Amino acid sequence: PHLRLAGTKQISLHCYYLPMSHTPLPHPDFDLGQNRCETFIDSIPQDLKNQDDTIRQHLSTLKAAPKAKLRQIYRLVDQFAKYRDPFVACKRSCSDCCRINVTITSLEAKQLAEASGRRARVINSDIKHDVDQYAGHDCPFLINNLCSVYEHRPYACRQHAMFLPTAEACNPDICYEVKAPFLHFQGMG
Repeated sequence: PHLRLAGTKQISLHCYYLPMSHTPLPHPDFDLGQNRCETFIDSIPQDLKNQDDTIRQHLSTLKAAPKAKLRQIYRLVDQFAKYRDPFVACKRSCSDCCRINVTITSLEAKQLAEASGRRARVINSDIKHDVDQYAGHDCPFLINNLCSVYEHRPYACRQHAMFLPTAEACNPDICYEVKAPFLHFQGMG
């Protein structure tokens, strides 16, 4: 299903990261999660919705370094997160989502290396692997169930949120087996 956000833009409710050959079963609380997601969307101020609608155009005409543009995207995602927090199960030290695959850009990899003091490996092409290859493995920046690079975390981590009443569907052992509401903003995504 699609939900209107502002103007002609849409928000899509997606399923979790699923292998294409797999059809997940809806989580028992799927309808409740979808309702929480829709309530969140209704709570977003119109000016913030408008920023999502125009961010791509704004960034395409902005004469700034890619790092500065990425910071603007992060700020917008973080603003949305402030309104999202009451509607999601995600809390400090809830880290199951830190054990599932995420995709990051080379710029984000460089920023993570700078923030962590680690060296980023140069990769000249996309790396393809099975969706569950790293499922259940801790993110290398996860320490004592907390993100050690939280202020520098990539877009995929910033926008991830569980609208179900509990975060159990983020658990890598079941996240590919259940269908759960997931929000993707058209402008930022």
